[in-house]
Amino acid sequence: MKRIIYIGLTLLLASVFQTSVSKLNYNLFFLVNFLSIFVVHWSMNINSILSTSLGTIAGLVQDSFSTGIIGVSGLSKGVMGYLISKISSRIITRNYLSYFLIILTGVLTELLIYLSVLHLINLKISVTERKILLLQPFITAVLGGFVFYLIGKWKK
Repeated sequence: MKRIIYIGLTLLLASVFQTSVSKLNYNLFFLVNFLSIFVVHWSMNINSILSTSLGTIAGLVQDSFSTGIIGVSGLSKGVMGYLISKISSRIITRNYLSYFLIILTGVLTELLIYLSVLHLINLKISVTERKILLLQPFITAVLGGFVFYLIGKWKK
């Protein structure tokens, strides 16, 4: 029960950060993905079925903020949650580089699925948004790796 409350609070916190960033500048909404950091964090700590479900829920929350089709982010974050859960169960994550690589792998996979689905349904995104989306995995991985590193130091 305690873990469910923590998951709910961190989902709320990630959602607040995501919406706050978009209110500062609309392009920042595409540049940093706090909900992906949330999914990666919990996927590294729970089993693959729960992480897939949690990724789908976080993706649907993100879809509710966007103007696109509901479910595209849910699908991509669900797959990312499953992938991260499987990868992190086989890798020891103790330093910044390992956190960075895991987040980068997850967010790149999420972006690939997201853009593929948008291409399949012929939904066009602007050139500016496309360029910003290409930077998103790297910026999210840098920020998320730093956050995970601080969390690891704080737990000790």
